[in-house]
Amino acid sequence: MEFTKGWNPTRQFRLLEERAARIRENLATIQAIEEQLNQEGPPLIPSGSQGVDQTSFPVASHHSGTNRSVAKSNY
Repeated sequence: MEFTKGWNPTRQFRLLEERAARIRENLATIQAIEEQLNQEGPPLIPSGSQGVDQTSFPVASHHSGTNRSVAKSNY
């Protein structure tokens, strides 16, 4: 419905501003977390189980995604 009215620069700008604000908030949180990690540093590394868990999640999601796409192509 928005598309029929054509491109609305004011609305586009507002959406971009909202997105930029969200990105700035995310960057602030990321920087805060990075500072915490840098301060804590080495003690986090020895706990290997946490690292393994974190890395296994993205891998699992990738596999489930590829399985779905393969299943679709077979039909």
